[in-house]
Amino acid sequence: SDVGSVKTLVREQVKDAGLQDCYVGAHPMAGSEFTGWKASSDELLNGALWALTVDDSTEFWRVRNVLQMIVSLCKNRAIVLDDATHDNSAALISHMPHVVATALANVLCEQSNRAIALQLSAGSWRDMTRVALTDPQRTRAMVSENRHNTAKLLRSVISELTFAANMLDNDVESADALEQEFFAKAQSWREYKYQQRNSSKTSTQQSDDAKQNDAANSRLWKYDSSSNWQKDLLESARSGESIIELSGFNTDESSQLLLRSDSSLSNL
Repeated sequence: SDVGSVKTLVREQVKDAGLQDCYVGAHPMAGSEFTGWKASSDELLNGALWALTVDDSTEFWRVRNVLQMIVSLCKNRAIVLDDATHDNSAALISHMPHVVATALANVLCEQSNRAIALQLSAGSWRDMTRVALTDPQRTRAMVSENRHNTAKLLRSVISELTFAANMLDNDVESADALEQEFFAKAQSWREYKYQQRNSSKTSTQQSDDAKQNDAANSRLWKYDSSSNWQKDLLESARSGESIIELSGFNTDESSQLLLRSDSSLSNL
């Protein structure tokens, strides 16, 4: 296995090395903008979600063994994806934002008032440029290995920004409706984040109601050798479920996964 943030290229290299039968991709969604041993932390993986990647030839018992480490030993959660879905999703929530954050820092450095702007900077600048502090060579290596997905998403961002720039060039009266639409477009995402924040506030005092809610949002998935288990688990991830528990891991036939759904994702 591995812990890299790009999977398609790794699987191609694994196949070239003749090791495809034993490879299960893994990507822990954890990390920071810092690099090197000094940046290491024994709390890095606390509460992390892992993405495992498989293809049609992957044997379930190999996935089960990796899940045992992640879910049973590390007490983390996991989802199972194919390489293409993983790489597209990683580009959306990591690789493209790294490029955007870098572009923001580049724009700042080109401005004559950059010293004044930095003195004025606070939360929004800090949060939007945090990952631009990453070692540039590390960012370049990560992005270049997922270049096509990242480029496609950057064009989507450019389209949104071009729309916003044209909108702001208009006079206030004619732009009003466009501004309302533009700034409200991602409301379903905001509502998801608000619900997520509220849930995290109450999770520290896990009430009986909260435990019952967790149970209501959970289901058992049983391995069936005659089914397309890869597709089943991919669709599970798409519905907002993650694997939180593994049982019967001595044989494939007895394997069961406890899946928990993030119900707030259904409104996105």
